[in-house]
Amino acid sequence: MPELLRALGAGLLGALRREHLPPPPPPAPRAEPVPGLPGPLFAREELGRDPEPVAEARPGILSAIFGREALGTDPPAPPRRRVNWIAFLAKPEKLDD
Repeated sequence: MPELLRALGAGLLGALRREHLPPPPPPAPRAEPVPGLPGPLFAREELGRDPEPVAEARPGILSAIFGREALGTDPPAPPRRRVNWIAFLAKPEKLDD
């Protein structure tokens, strides 16, 4: 029984023991990219930034509902000429043309 308790205690201490990792290897030197045709073709394009849009001063909802409406000064357009579509579709074809 004492050996069992010693083995359990040693296992518990082994499970709670702090482990130390080896130091990381030094970083490998970065290879210079070889210039070629795919590099410029598929490289990320740097774009300029658009200016922020300026907020326009607009009237409120009540001004839009109850405000004066600007009316046009042009005369009204003439009414469209009405066409009888059934007669146009049912008209016999002229084969002489």
